[in-house]
This record gives sequence, structure tokens and C-alpha cells, in this order.
Amino acid sequence: MVTLKAKIDEKGNVTLLEPVAISSPRNALVMVLEESVMFNDDLDDDNLTEAELEAEDRMWEEMMERHADKFAALKAQAKAEVAAGKTIDAFDENGEFVL
Repeated sequence: MVTLKAKIDEKGNVTLLEPVAISSPRNALVMVLEESVMFNDDLDDDNLTEAELEAEDRMWEEMMERHADKFAALKAQAKAEVAAGKTIDAFDENGEFVL
């Protein structure tokens, strides 16, 4: 599994903000972030202050708490898909990541 940045316009069109290389069509989950969450490609975690990192951590923790029921439902759905054999392994027999 890989996480990619994307933008969604008001019509629901999704545009990836970075390239992705996949060997065949894949299903994807799209998480719509709160409006206050903005991507700033100029920022690098190595350049953030401790206060900025703590603020970001608080924002994610609050979002996880606020949407705990949605995440629990996604977790249950994912486990059901694994149990039903509807998933593919993330790593091959050599331990290499499969895209």
C-alpha cells in the first residue's frame, strides 16, 4: 500500500499531486481531509520546529478521535476483505514491496 497526495475539486474529480507507478489497475481509498488541512510542498519534516510537529500531531490525533467510528468501520471492512481473499499481498516471496 502506498499513500499519495491528491486534490479533489468541487465536482469530485481526483488529481494526484505526485506520480505513481503501478503494474495493473488498483482499487484506492480516498480520505477527504478537513478544509483546514493543507498540503504545503515547501515544508519538509526535517525543517519543522518542535512546536509545528506537536501541532500537527494534535491535529491528527483530534481527527482520529473525531472520526473513530469511520476508521473502525474501514478497519472492519479491510479485515473482511482479507478474510474473503479479496486482497493481494503487499510483499512478494522475496520481501520486495509489490506495487
